Amino acid sequence: MSAKGLFILAALMLSTPPALRAGTLEEHYGKWLGTLEIPQGPKLRTGIDLFPRADGSPGATLVSPDQGLIELPVDQVQLVDGEIHLAISSVGIDLILRPDGDDLVGQARQGPMLAPLRLKHVPSFGEPVRPQAPKPPFPYEVDTLVVTTTDGTQLSGTLTRTRGMSRKTAVVLLQGSGPMDRDESLGGHHPFAVLADYLTRRGITVYRFDKRGVGRSTGGYTSETSATLLQDALAATRTIRARSDVSRVGVIGHSEGAAVAAELAAKYPKEVDFLVSLAGPGLKGMDEIVLQDRVGYGRRGLTPEQVEILTTYGRRFYAIVVSNDDVDARTKALLGLGSNLDEADRKLVLQYASTGSLSIGMARTPHLREILSSDYPQYWRAVGCPVLVLNGSLDTQVPTPENPDAIRAALVTAGNRRVHVETLPRLNHLFQTATTGLGDEYSKLDETMAPVALEQVARFVTTRQ
Repeated sequence: MSAKGLFILAALMLSTPPALRAGTLEEHYGKWLGTLEIPQGPKLRTGIDLFPRADGSPGATLVSPDQGLIELPVDQVQLVDGEIHLAISSVGIDLILRPDGDDLVGQARQGPMLAPLRLKHVPSFGEPVRPQAPKPPFPYEVDTLVVTTTDGTQLSGTLTRTRGMSRKTAVVLLQGSGPMDRDESLGGHHPFAVLADYLTRRGITVYRFDKRGVGRSTGGYTSETSATLLQDALAATRTIRARSDVSRVGVIGHSEGAAVAAELAAKYPKEVDFLVSLAGPGLKGMDEIVLQDRVGYGRRGLTPEQVEILTTYGRRFYAIVVSNDDVDARTKALLGLGSNLDEADRKLVLQYASTGSLSIGMARTPHLREILSSDYPQYWRAVGCPVLVLNGSLDTQVPTPENPDAIRAALVTAGNRRVHVETLPRLNHLFQTATTGLGDEYSKLDETMAPVALEQVARFVTTRQ
């Protein structure tokens, strides 16, 4: 999910409301929603969710309901001279807010450009009510569980478990890439909440947590690396395994989370009794992302010639990212790559290949370099526990059959015969019943997760008890 172009701000001087008294952050925890008026541009509903993090410090999330309920972690939340200062580094936006009666008023700033903003306290951001969304009262226990990692990061999560004293099989859920909360919220959907509810109702204990720097978890999301992802998954798994009401522990990973699960099972085999890969990558990182780009272009109806132009550009772009350690040198080389294109190709690239993994912003992060350099097959070749591999036939982010075939081949090479691999027809990357499989379809579908996928996961996990 790209945050590129979230706001386009124009210069506008603002009046200064009265100063804020101490204690305002705590007194204004909750959801706030208003409209950002972009001069010579659209009006966008913009929201801020203010809350305490796991360690009691203030946290926040920036929400854009008009852009598919995009949610971005706020890196810094501070009270400065009576003002609430919020910094969102992923899009280079700062907010400065003060109370004005029952509202919060102030400005949004991106570089030298400013725009006014007035926010009102609301019960929700108006996201659609999906048919599968779990609704209380629940026939099971729901508890908040905070896991502390080896570097002191506190991961805030939700533990769901059936009532009673008998020891249960448990699973830890690992999200896909991006600043994902414990429910893997995307486009008004909460797949992990649906999956956790489905499994818990069948006697499985489930733990899901906010990524570091996201939601109630401490730490910084922008500093996320493959090492921190593994560290957090290990801490969560060990914490659940240490519980007296848990007998066996498995890991269910979606997309990049499946790759983390494979690395966890490979490096710490005693911690993982079984593994479920939901749309997990099986190719090397560079091959995976190039294939993802190629399939996506083709699904959008581009000609073979256009697909080839864009794919060639992507390979060159990624090669520059991998080969340049210095961020500024990397950025300069990438800007030069675009400027050397002829006019027709430049327009094509700007339209189809300038966001997500092909954006300058993403290229400046250490995480993209790690993904591109990843050797996912080496982890799968070292996994010896029972594995369920599920993919959707319409997945454009982790395409089939290349990825599940690669995972199967790696597991067979490892001598692992306790493997079931299946591609489910008409399902996309989120395991929704879809038409195109493209990302812009996710929020338009009411289904959060197809029953056939939920049933397959539940059947596999319950047989592990």
